[in-house]
Amino acid sequence: MGAMRKKRLNTRDMNNAFAAAAEALALFCRLRGIDAADLPAQEVDTLLDLAFEEAARLAAERSEARRPG
Repeated sequence: MGAMRKKRLNTRDMNNAFAAAAEALALFCRLRGIDAADLPAQEVDTLLDLAFEEAARLAAERSEARRPG
């Protein structure tokens, strides 16, 4: 895969990122048997960062797919 350019997330992508972060956090907590309120803020920030990176990657892929040629 080529180098991805950083892209500002539009509202739809932001909503997708928040949804992905919530799902990831819920799954992580369920698998670990912990309450999300017990997680250190740094771990929550890491999960949010990963979700936003994934949303940006998916947005870039959609943008590339729409380009002619």
